Amino acid sequence: MIVAHSLLAECLNLSGESIRQLVSEGMPEYAHGLYDLGPCIQWYIEYRARSAGKSGDVAPPDLYVEDLHQLQAVVERALTGIDRGLAEDLSCLGDPVDISDRLQLASGRIRTAISDGLDRYVATIKE
Repeated sequence: MIVAHSLLAECLNLSGESIRQLVSEGMPEYAHGLYDLGPCIQWYIEYRARSAGKSGDVAPPDLYVEDLHQLQAVVERALTGIDRGLAEDLSCLGDPVDISDRLQLASGRIRTAISDGLDRYVATIKE
């Protein structure tokens, strides 16, 4: 999912300046000011783990779970309301209700994938 600078900052609970600093340290950037959310989150988790390893501290898994819950909430908010608005924009392609139904199905699959991914992650840290 390609997101703007501000949404990435919100997802990671960071400032815009912190995102710029992370990009200078190697966080992947899709295009100027745009980011592929999944790879950026993965990079940030690995970055935090590396940083914790350098200082001798290991961040507790609950911090990562909290971050993922926050991410899930942000993505959920981002997906909520997209269906009808985008359907109206695409109405030249057909009936907005049909388009909206298709988008709702796609959004449902995305929500399920995010939830399943979170469940899998939580299961791995509890082992």
